[in-house]
Amino acid sequence: MQLSNEDQETTISFNKAEDMASVFTYEKKWQQHIEKGFGLKPTLDNGCGGKEYYIPKSRIRMPLVPKKLSAGQRRKIGQRLQKAHRQKSPNRLGNNTA
Repeated sequence: MQLSNEDQETTISFNKAEDMASVFTYEKKWQQHIEKGFGLKPTLDNGCGGKEYYIPKSRIRMPLVPKKLSAGQRRKIGQRLQKAHRQKSPNRLGNNTA
């Protein structure tokens, strides 16, 4: 049975009393991340691509609030990243001075 994209949900559920969280997902990337990264096996496979896992609640992170940067701040960060990237791999960017 093929589910629509809207029906292929990911839900994370936990309560204050327990140390474990339930993650149910159809997302293959999430499934691979949980299985390979945490070494966990699904506790439920619904046969339609959805799998459920129990992971420590401490592994669930609050969403990050995007930082609001001015154009000048973005430019400075970009320059720092470019400089660090050139120092790390000068040959790749054609900056070989040897």
